[in-house]
Amino acid sequence: MTSELAISRRKILAAVDLGEQSLAVLREAKQRAEQSGGTWAVCHVLPDEVASAAPATERVSREAAQRLLDKASPEGSPQLFFERGAPAATIVHTAQAWGADLIVTASHSRRPLERVLLGSVAASVVRYAHCAVLVVRRQAAPARCVLAATDLSRQSLPAIQVAAEEATRLGLPLKVGHAIDASWVAFNAYTSSLLGASGSGAPVIAEEPERDATRMSLAGEIDSLGVSATPVVLDGSPRDAIVDWASSEQAALVVIGTHGRTGLSRVLLGSVAESVVTRAACSVEVVRLQEGV
Repeated sequence: MTSELAISRRKILAAVDLGEQSLAVLREAKQRAEQSGGTWAVCHVLPDEVASAAPATERVSREAAQRLLDKASPEGSPQLFFERGAPAATIVHTAQAWGADLIVTASHSRRPLERVLLGSVAASVVRYAHCAVLVVRRQAAPARCVLAATDLSRQSLPAIQVAAEEATRLGLPLKVGHAIDASWVAFNAYTSSLLGASGSGAPVIAEEPERDATRMSLAGEIDSLGVSATPVVLDGSPRDAIVDWASSEQAALVVIGTHGRTGLSRVLLGSVAESVVTRAACSVEVVRLQEGV
């Protein structure tokens, strides 16, 4: 991997809500910091409405946070940011002010409604954070692989590299996939014909040639990074195909890139990552490049 594609992950912020997954988040952040030779810190946000309704909650929450830290890191606690405000916005602000390279958090409920509500905090952090975000989930079945999802752009290469590093760390095989949304290709061709577009418009590509070309592009990305991975062509919209792929493969982790920190590109590309973060049954890491890379 060339230095210009390197993603630093040495300053790690664990964002916890003191729920059932908080200890796993702390241990994950601590382990990654130790392996990278970096540092880690912890952020807990007490919503203003909760603190206002029950003033004693702040003291109780601080004590609970400290107990968790003592359990996760008995040899010495990291810095604790105990904040009040809107959870997602405060986590993002704290991470940026501290200079975090990676935010580790959780989206942990198994019940549909709670999963959507809790997932929305993680999805908002994914959308607005300046750095990579790892959303930790506990799995019922043994993990079989690590997955990297790519849109075949240069910006997605660091996501593959990060996935390769995680696959090596976990001792699992790596698979790199790209989703072909045939309905989107057909829609583009149809609207182009309605607008009187000439031959310069994108034609509908036959299924097998398109799949072969995609597989070759994936193999090229893998080779350019010098990693060992299996290219996989997925069918359907990325947000659905990636989630289904992760489930069928019993993945330990999905790594997905999102590029563009402002404007419409952030909304469109970020929406795929947010959907995967909210719906996937496994852990998801979203890698974001800085502007100008």
